[in-house]
Amino acid sequence: MKSGYISDKQNRSRLIESELSSVKKIAYHYYGRIKNAVEIEDLLQIGFLGLVDASHRYVEAEQGSFKAYASIRIKGAIVDHLRKSSNLCRTTIARRKKVLTAEKILLDANGRLPSDLELSEYLNISIDELFDWRKAFQANQLQSLDDVHNEFSEWFADLSAPVEDHIYLDELKAGLRTSLDGLKPNEALVLQLYYVEELNVYEIAEVMEISTGRVSQLKSAAISFVREDLRKRNYI
Repeated sequence: MKSGYISDKQNRSRLIESELSSVKKIAYHYYGRIKNAVEIEDLLQIGFLGLVDASHRYVEAEQGSFKAYASIRIKGAIVDHLRKSSNLCRTTIARRKKVLTAEKILLDANGRLPSDLELSEYLNISIDELFDWRKAFQANQLQSLDDVHNEFSEWFADLSAPVEDHIYLDELKAGLRTSLDGLKPNEALVLQLYYVEELNVYEIAEVMEISTGRVSQLKSAAISFVREDLRKRNYI
């Protein structure tokens, strides 16, 4: 019994040591997104605890490689910590709503999304203060970049792609910007709130004072327009 225990302990130690670099990589990945709201030492510690937990739970036959399993547990531990320690107070919620409302008003008035200067002047705050507000908002937007990577993995699959591919992607990005400029103001706002501000349809409906069904219609119409516009101009 004792010999088996020692063997298990040695195996866990080996697993932990094999993925210590993953803890650092993942911790700095999240730190880069919200560095103004958390200390890297905290993320490293939480990530290490996630790794230790993974070493105890891992069953090779059921969960594939330990590297992949440990990565999931490390990310989960860090995201859970960030959510629990989130400092999104009532003041920050109110400020975010003010910014979103101001963006909608200025969009309706000018037919385009406002610049930071226009937004700060409308809110009667300085540019620096607006940036501070956004840092507070960002601290609570915890959707992992890995979700984007997984959804659009073909865009990132080969970092050594031919020059022609890089040129095509640059042209596609330029074409996408042109297509977005052709959207109706309310369609552009929906995409802005959904993909940039990361609001869900219920939050968007509240900000725009429309139904969730209407939000879905605008989002679908905007995506369809962009896709068709890119197709007409032979980008896709």
